[in-house]
Amino acid sequence: MKRAAVLFFVALCAAGQQMPRYRWENFTTASGLPDNKVFSVAVDGARIWAGTDNGLGLYENGKWKVFRPEDGLAHRAVLSIAVDKKTRDVWIGTMGGLNRYSAGRFDRFTQLNSGLSNDVVYGVAVREDEVWAATAAGASRYNTRTGQWTLYNERNTPMYEIWTYGVSPGKDKVYFAVWGGGLLEYDVKTDRWKDYNDPDGETEIVLFKDQGLIHEITTSVSYMESDRVVWAATYFGASRYDGRNWRNFLEKDSGLPSNFLNQVKGVDGNRAWFSTDKGLAYYDGTNWAVYRPALDTGRPEMLVRDASGRVTPIAVESAPAHHYVYAVDFQGDDLWAATAQGLSHAKPGQPDLPGFSAAAKPAAPPPAQRVMEPYAGTPEDLRPFSKFTKPYYEHYTKLVEYNGAAREAPDPALAEIEEVRIGFLGPIENHPEQALGRKMLNGATLAVEEANRAGGYRGKPFRLMVHNDQAVWGSSSNEIVKMAYDDKVWGMLGSISGDSTHIALRVSLRAEVPMVNSAATDPTIPETIIPWYLTVLQDDRVQCYTLARRIYTDLGLQRVALLRVNDRYGRFGVVKFRDASRRLGHPVVIEQKYMPGDTDFARQLRVINDSRADAIVLWADAAPAAAILKQMRALGMKQRVFGGFRVLNDELLKTAGPAADGLEVVFPYDPARLEPGFRQRFEARFQAAQEAFASLAYDAMNILLDAVRRAGLNRGRIRDALTAVERYQGVTGAMTFDPNCKNIAPMFLATVRDGRVEYRRYSMEKPYARVGEDGVNFHGPAAADAPAGETAVVLFGPGADVDSNLPWGQATNELVKRMSDPRTLAVIATERKAAHLALQLANKFFLPVLALTDDRTLTSANIPWIFRLPAGTPLADALQCVKEAAARAGANRLRIRDALAGYSFTADSSSRSATACPAARFSSPPSP
Repeated sequence: MKRAAVLFFVALCAAGQQMPRYRWENFTTASGLPDNKVFSVAVDGARIWAGTDNGLGLYENGKWKVFRPEDGLAHRAVLSIAVDKKTRDVWIGTMGGLNRYSAGRFDRFTQLNSGLSNDVVYGVAVREDEVWAATAAGASRYNTRTGQWTLYNERNTPMYEIWTYGVSPGKDKVYFAVWGGGLLEYDVKTDRWKDYNDPDGETEIVLFKDQGLIHEITTSVSYMESDRVVWAATYFGASRYDGRNWRNFLEKDSGLPSNFLNQVKGVDGNRAWFSTDKGLAYYDGTNWAVYRPALDTGRPEMLVRDASGRVTPIAVESAPAHHYVYAVDFQGDDLWAATAQGLSHAKPGQPDLPGFSAAAKPAAPPPAQRVMEPYAGTPEDLRPFSKFTKPYYEHYTKLVEYNGAAREAPDPALAEIEEVRIGFLGPIENHPEQALGRKMLNGATLAVEEANRAGGYRGKPFRLMVHNDQAVWGSSSNEIVKMAYDDKVWGMLGSISGDSTHIALRVSLRAEVPMVNSAATDPTIPETIIPWYLTVLQDDRVQCYTLARRIYTDLGLQRVALLRVNDRYGRFGVVKFRDASRRLGHPVVIEQKYMPGDTDFARQLRVINDSRADAIVLWADAAPAAAILKQMRALGMKQRVFGGFRVLNDELLKTAGPAADGLEVVFPYDPARLEPGFRQRFEARFQAAQEAFASLAYDAMNILLDAVRRAGLNRGRIRDALTAVERYQGVTGAMTFDPNCKNIAPMFLATVRDGRVEYRRYSMEKPYARVGEDGVNFHGPAAADAPAGETAVVLFGPGADVDSNLPWGQATNELVKRMSDPRTLAVIATERKAAHLALQLANKFFLPVLALTDDRTLTSANIPWIFRLPAGTPLADALQCVKEAAARAGANRLRIRDALAGYSFTADSSSRSATACPAARFSSPPSP
């Protein structure tokens, strides 16, 4: 055993010795660098080009030269750089177009004066006489010899998404990293494309370890032509593909310091460098090394992980400028790294030379970690592959992290600012959805006006910087860049379109601008793991799963058809409903599409009717939905109709009339429970009734403004304040935010009856447990009212009114005594173990129990007296639940049970705290 231990130690030391060691020299603005945030770096012989957030830097002969827009640069934010080795021209991708720097002059290419797909150029590369650009709206190829441009998008390539993020060419192949679309391979000789995507098709899991590309949100690609190997980086790990086999790397099973990768740069088919948000990692095919300032102390750190998984620190005296690394490039054996706090130059050797870097600032503390499993609280029977296997890895269960340097930026002096700018992006003119966009703008405007009447930000007024999200090629990305870099907003709200919101999200990642959303429901938006985003509207995943639970589990319908608009909203909106239908054993029988602007749906309806569907799910706006309902009834179709939240508004009721009777739609809140004061203020200000787009925008803007007031004028800290929001009581009701900062509160089911809409809270969880398909109700004897006088709610748990930590038997005896008292109306169990004990007794004493725990087995016990609130729910919330139930039902245990099962509750309209009992957090909705 001793000899084995010695041999292992020797092997470990050998691994540490053979991994490259560096002396790190760091350049910042004090050295002449244009800006400390460095997005890109490119080696050009003895010259080094650095793309920063405030200009292009050239390092030559020990000095820096800076280029900015006044020198001809397309935009001050430089995202990518490539050097043409033949001509020595330098190609520069910016937030405002593509530049060529040649013979001391800048040429500018934009989507208006060339064939560039979009002005936001994330990646650029040179292959012989061709320049390839990866942009926010497709890829472009420019032939420098002929001047010809070729555009690539979803029309002429297998791009599932058009947001290209990186490009890596070889002699025979060109590879693109596509955000949300995996990898694209272009064969130069055959002029054909091939795509590589996540084979399990589920963004939230890695089903098997080395099944294929690890995730479809691909951020970088590096093609090693000599070895025929492709390296791919994502925000969810890395992949290597040799033409036959895939190998995936996660933080849990490799030396990667983080799954969040900005870039991969291959050395050859076995070796690669990974730029992550927690350090720079090197892989030699067996061992790993990580170079960074330590996250907690800021001291230089090098960690080596050998093939067995053993990690050992190596003593070093210098490190890169920051642990958030955007990109690397090679200069012989030297290494250049672009980081969030400077450009770092690594020279091989040890010990460190005088003048090279020592300690950096330790990372600022992030918001407290929180975990929610499974993702979005999805019920087991709706989770992917839950009937067959447990995934190798699950994403989205932990709080989204931000590890950049934005928190370290100094706040501006309050005396030097006149206003605090907040961005707004929405379709307010020249757009098919402009009516919705204007309503959204009204809600945001009211929130800002009220905040200013309350004092604004420390006496400074908030100002809404309004930008139109036009239905014009490339315009949305340009408007978002203007907001971030010209308006210099501290945060932004937008938009309705999933396309525009995705583009805004990726700009916000580079520009580091907090972003809130109140209208886009595309489920892939919050699944990008970008840490600058919060949404108050339940996305299409929650909407679809809720509809599936209602249609298949409650109503027992089996043959369901889909009818959707043929645009991104419709295409992505129904994906999760199809998934849920299949998992519940009833695949969608047929799917029909119509084009935006269509008014005649007879063909689609006849096809659906011929399929013998007994229900139809609509993914549409209110106007086409009203026409569909009327045409259905005219054709004699009697199928039940369901829909997403955009189906329902007052116009639908007026237009569809009796044809809408029986329509059921998921809706984010109950308008009848809308804060009355808000309704009055809105109608007085705009002479129009409030509706969903206005009300939700009002809530989202208030969350953002509150974050600014709490955090100060620092985008990083504003982002932290948003991320820390777990519950919020808005005018639309109670919201619950998962670790991905999206509202997952159970939705309301809106049912049209006789021209009116009835709303009730509805969860995608099964009501209580399910035996077969029957809901659990209480059929026992009627309960007597409590005696006159004071009544009680028993608190049971560690250190509570009845202490569950009392010696064996004492806790049970005391609980029995208190539960048998007829004046006790309910029990609140403050943790899991106490809840299970209370549950057993509740069915004997016919007494409601509220359990503060995430243990779902409690509500699978087939007992109608148990309700569950998430672990960490404030005790005041639970007490308010019982108080409001008793106010509605009286001092009667059974009626309180029914009230808890069947009602939703709202807080005092004057309160902004989550001190109510929102049914959004119940696990036990009413039985159908």
